Amino acid sequence: MKMKALVIVALAVVCIFASTPAHAQGGLRLGVNVGALMPMSDLKDIAGPGFAANVYLAYMLSESFGIEGHVGYHKFGSEEIVPGVDVSGAFIPLKVGIVKLWGESKRFYTNPSLGLYSGASDFDGSNFGLGPRIGYLFPFGDGNATLDVGAEFHNVFSDPENSRYFGVGVSVIFNMSGE
Repeated sequence: MKMKALVIVALAVVCIFASTPAHAQGGLRLGVNVGALMPMSDLKDIAGPGFAANVYLAYMLSESFGIEGHVGYHKFGSEEIVPGVDVSGAFIPLKVGIVKLWGESKRFYTNPSLGLYSGASDFDGSNFGLGPRIGYLFPFGDGNATLDVGAEFHNVFSDPENSRYFGVGVSVIFNMSGE
């Protein structure tokens, strides 16, 4: 079941990118992100604060709208759940989403996304989840790179309770199209 869901999400990402027109205005963008994570609700009972590393690939269909694929590694700190028993877990999200740039400057953005969260370390199984992101873009250099400061909320649909966590991070986004 896990592998079937992973294949479906991967095929969806490929289909989305393959079906976009080659002459789109915005072009291809690659983002590399690092950040901090804070577990919430029941997840904070078994996991401590952690870190995230992510890679984003976005195809901008216009100046203000695009589609995105995302893969990451979200590692949580150890937490002693009972004396002598530590839990240390991670999620590996594989998500797709929509990027919407707002305003005249096109610097503020929203990025609703969904995908498959695979458990690693002491977390097991794969579950679907949501990972919406908001942020602000700061152009720098010769215009081929942008600094992105953003925040994400993750809601992984796991049993018996959903796993929720909040993340903040900094990304460098590279314009791969040369536009």
